[in-house]
Amino acid sequence: MLFWKVPRYEFRYPKSPLATLLGCAMRRKVVDGEEINTFENALSRYLGVRHVLLTPSGRMAFYLIMKAMGIEPGDEVILPAFTFPAIPNMCHIAGVKSVFVDVNIHTLNIDPSLVEDAISSRTKAVVVNHMFGEPADVGAISDICKKHNIDIIEDCAHALGSEYMGRKTGTFGKASLFSFSMTKNINTLGGGFIATDEDVIIERVKTELSRYKPPNRLELLRRAIKFEYLRMITSKPFFSLLIFPLIRRRRLAEGTNMLDEADSYEHKLMDGLPEECKTRFSNYQAVMGIEQLKRIDDYIDARNRSAALMRKILGQGDMGFQHGLPGSKSALQSFPVMSRNKESLATRLVMSGIDFRETDMRNCAAMGLFGKKACPNAERVEDSIIYLPIFGRHNSSYMRRLRNLVNRT
Repeated sequence: MLFWKVPRYEFRYPKSPLATLLGCAMRRKVVDGEEINTFENALSRYLGVRHVLLTPSGRMAFYLIMKAMGIEPGDEVILPAFTFPAIPNMCHIAGVKSVFVDVNIHTLNIDPSLVEDAISSRTKAVVVNHMFGEPADVGAISDICKKHNIDIIEDCAHALGSEYMGRKTGTFGKASLFSFSMTKNINTLGGGFIATDEDVIIERVKTELSRYKPPNRLELLRRAIKFEYLRMITSKPFFSLLIFPLIRRRRLAEGTNMLDEADSYEHKLMDGLPEECKTRFSNYQAVMGIEQLKRIDDYIDARNRSAALMRKILGQGDMGFQHGLPGSKSALQSFPVMSRNKESLATRLVMSGIDFRETDMRNCAAMGLFGKKACPNAERVEDSIIYLPIFGRHNSSYMRRLRNLVNRT
């Protein structure tokens, strides 16, 4: 039915987070419990790595990896220019210089042809980000890193379940980081993990995490309530009748979206780690993760089928897509499209009954927070990108709306 509007999110945890939290509380297993080890072991088997360690967040996983690898103040780390600003911020906190490299305009990942020129005598690692779940050309970058005897850190915050040449992303570098935040393919209300085959790295990270405080039960309750609230307001009747009319009115009157403001992340330099970052992963979150990991491949396959149909429909319009490498499989954490007239596209989406999301990625080379460097592709992507909703199930109403959108071009 075209009456139903299309929300930007799909909240896919099959149970109620509040009910799961209550169940853990009744067993006295909210903070600590055997599910933490169970989840780590399941992730290790899924990826095919020797070690997995759960962390407070994806960005903290990156910080802990750098420290465990012995990357010190004054060292340099190469990053894609188009990335989440929290990553270079973690470099700043660690006293490490971020050296930005432009992205490939088609894959939106770091351009291997530009990496070698960015290497100096102080370079300790290249961060390979699989943007939106689309694998980067980690093979080409591995060849460059071996030549110069430097390490790869894989940023798999979007990429749990992605594959490059038949092998899971997160298994090519010295270590890799993953995220379980609200919009990821596994959502545990925050958190992340480190994957590595290196005994020394995992032991150093374990030692550091042992100093962190246990998770706060009230904070976990707050996150569960937020999840239930977001799931409620994006349900078909609630979203279509109450939320979307407000979104449409605001977009047409002011060119803004109130949900973007709720999603916004304040980008500022941090000189030290906030205390709330130094919190261990909870057993409650592990329980949520175990349930979702069982179905992740089916979920990703379903999203890829939806994406193929969306590309077929939208390919008749004026939008550009992110392109995958031959032999790769995307985890499809988001469905980005690029338009030369983003404001016009935004208006057409709202008029077609579709909510969307502005990017939280940035051309970090142009922000001024971490120095400045010309990266024209990263600038072009930031200026033109929008995330369309993508679902793990067929949504015929959404596909009809996309056809209407193309017809409005």
